[in-house]
Amino acid sequence: MNIGNAVKHIQKKYPSVTISRLRFLEKEGLINPKRSKGGTREYTSKDIDKILSILKKQAKKYKLTPCIGR
Repeated sequence: MNIGNAVKHIQKKYPSVTISRLRFLEKEGLINPKRSKGGTREYTSKDIDKILSILKKQAKKYKLTPCIGR
């Protein structure tokens, strides 16, 4: 699936996810979707699972981090 469809799928669990966020995860080397001959990112179900795992870990970290100044 392309990046737009991947975002729509992921937004079912994480509504704040954007195309920019997926591009950021790729830039940071956390995901590596295949590219079509034309250069379009192609996300597999394995890619989506990995993204969901990353987002879950990030959400968990933020919930456990105490607020500064409280």
